[in-house]
Amino acid sequence: MDHSKHTEHACCHVPQKAAQPATPADLDAIYTCPMHPEVRKKGPGTCPKCGMALEPEEVTLEEPVNHELIDFNRRLIVSSVLTVPLAILAMLEMMPNLYQFILATPVVLWGGWPF
Repeated sequence: MDHSKHTEHACCHVPQKAAQPATPADLDAIYTCPMHPEVRKKGPGTCPKCGMALEPEEVTLEEPVNHELIDFNRRLIVSSVLTVPLAILAMLEMMPNLYQFILATPVVLWGGWPF
């Protein structure tokens, strides 16, 4: 048996799809809150009552863009970048506490806002 040639089969190879931006059809679709079904809005967004991401009312085979995941990833990266120098400054007793306050404020307020 010749193993030098590698063939890909549909059963063992699943192509990864890149995140697609919202299409005009997505923006015209009706979205609703999973916790408050009475909340209905045209296009993606957040629930005005609980802040959860709205989900499309009609289910499709396409994987929708997960705006909440994109937002949380951005918050994680920015908070992590600010936390590294903050941790270093916290170990240095010679530095004034103002630097710690300046770096910690966006991590706590902006990074933790959804929670």
